[in-house]
Amino acid sequence: MGYFNRVEQHYDPTIEEIFTKQTVVDDQSCVVKLQDTVWQEDWGVGVYRHWAEESNACMLVFSITCRGSFGSTARFHEQVKALKEGDLPFLLIGNKTDLSDN
Repeated sequence: MGYFNRVEQHYDPTIEEIFTKQTVVDDQSCVVKLQDTVWQEDWGVGVYRHWAEESNACMLVFSITCRGSFGSTARFHEQVKALKEGDLPFLLIGNKTDLSDN
């Protein structure tokens, strides 16, 4: 799938997409599941509690071209931590580096 040098005229924001890949890590078969979703305050905590309980890690992605999206990651981090018993590793990822001059 390549999207280089192409601009979508119609933007359809992601509500949820799930990507699954079976792989081998340290000679053990495992399934990696990435769930791409948005955080909607009005969805209710039950939806997010289920996702948090089923997760082994969480990636928070922000746009480096939007300071507000970076600021939101701290709030999302705290909310997800509150829903998960035990330690949950987090990975903070800045995207859209190709759109920034800084």
